[in-house]
Amino acid sequence: MAEISQYDYMLATTPEEEPEEQQEDAFRLAASMLRESLRLIAEVFMSDASDGIILLLRFSGMSLAQIGDKRGMSKQAIHKRIVNMAHKWPQLADALINTADYDADLAGHEIRVTQTIQATNARWREATRWMNRQN
Repeated sequence: MAEISQYDYMLATTPEEEPEEQQEDAFRLAASMLRESLRLIAEVFMSDASDGIILLLRFSGMSLAQIGDKRGMSKQAIHKRIVNMAHKWPQLADALINTADYDADLAGHEIRVTQTIQATNARWREATRWMNRQN
């Protein structure tokens, strides 16, 4: 019987990994969605760089007022540009215009996080209050 190294033994006894078709299909779908979204973003940027910046800021979850403040424009001017982009690229219309539910969810999440932090700080202050007492 010939001696084999531990490495050769592991290679001989470990089955080959075969990627699952379902995972490959999901990866292909995600890659095609990403390609399409990047193509649309590039198309918007090539049309007008300012619109492209507004698009990316909107995708990052910023409100119209925040975008206007960052770009030095009014909220109404930002809204007008977003509506024009939605007409020019109908694929982006839902993501650009109908984001009120998403924005409300983000705001609610931020409020819950803030409330959790405040409650944790209050418990910490209560638990460590005895440390601050005079002897």
